[in-house]
Amino acid sequence: MSLKNILEKIQLDADQKGEDIIRQAEKETKKILAKSKQDAQEKTDCIIDEGTQSAQQKDRRMILAAELAARKEILSEKQKAIKNCFNGAMEKLNRIPDQDYQNIVKNMLISTYNPEITEVIFSEKDSRIINQQFIDKVNKALEENGNKAQLRLSKEKREISGGFILKGDRVEINNSFASVLKYRKNELEADVARIILGKS
Repeated sequence: MSLKNILEKIQLDADQKGEDIIRQAEKETKKILAKSKQDAQEKTDCIIDEGTQSAQQKDRRMILAAELAARKEILSEKQKAIKNCFNGAMEKLNRIPDQDYQNIVKNMLISTYNPEITEVIFSEKDSRIINQQFIDKVNKALEENGNKAQLRLSKEKREISGGFILKGDRVEINNSFASVLKYRKNELEADVARIILGKS
């Protein structure tokens, strides 16, 4: 399974769990709104002498406040679901077979190739299956795609959990699994917030 497929599976899982959460939250929202309307009506009856318009305004404010609280609760629960999905994905990535892991890393190296950033840093753990022979295969695939590949396996090791870091003279690109998943998680959470809270 490619990293892209894994990310798509994560989003699908998050969406499915999110839908269950939203359905439950909608039930809670109806209860909150019903209670708010009841409270608002009771308070309206008490202050009716202060003027109908004032009572209606307070009623609307209470309902709006209840709706906002319900939306925030939905957002919080869906963010928890997203977090759980990504944590599960990280665990799965750490358990995938060596051949599948090599294929994922190879595809990532090809898709992120930059001729000015050619040094590739892996973790100490990956040195068991990622060697110069593996890099040579990636370079060959790059050349077949028309790139003058010069990827070099760095002697430096980093404390990363899967994936790699590309290093150039003045720049580093963190393509560790944790970094890629965190970026995608932040994107998904931002999308969810815009939808649920009605942001543009």
